[in-house]
Amino acid sequence: MAIVSLVAGETITAGQAVYINTSGLALRAQADGGDLQLAAVAGVAQDTVNEGESFRCNVDSVSVIPSATFTPGTALFLHPSNDGELAEYPVFASGVEVTSAVGLYLTRIGTALTADRVAVELKRPIFINNTTSIILMETASGLVVDAILDEDGFRIDTEGAL
Repeated sequence: MAIVSLVAGETITAGQAVYINTSGLALRAQADGGDLQLAAVAGVAQDTVNEGESFRCNVDSVSVIPSATFTPGTALFLHPSNDGELAEYPVFASGVEVTSAVGLYLTRIGTALTADRVAVELKRPIFINNTTSIILMETASGLVVDAILDEDGFRIDTEGAL
């Protein structure tokens, strides 16, 4: 069992996934596509603590998540909108559809062993684009479109495609 001691940068509840910020403090991990660092989970909190308090963090063994109702054998990911919470994939997938962010980070936390026990198996975050994003036209003169801007700012030149 690998347990590390961290200092909380905010109130953290036992069972929440955390990341470590640039000041070395643990904060609730976030899946929104704003910043990879926020989705890079360092472990699962074993204690409920307030800002500035030390707590135990599970980085690669079995963790109990109070009040959880997971389906045994399913993969668990960072919740798409509730910072620090764990969720099964269908919850994450529905979050991608309704988010106003550019996308979400899919971060696998582990596998449900029972309804409230998780085998913590941390994986790197994978960015998932928001499928409802809008394509913006960069320039147009008359009926000719010169280029299109993708939601992440990538320029797509049309060069006579029309």
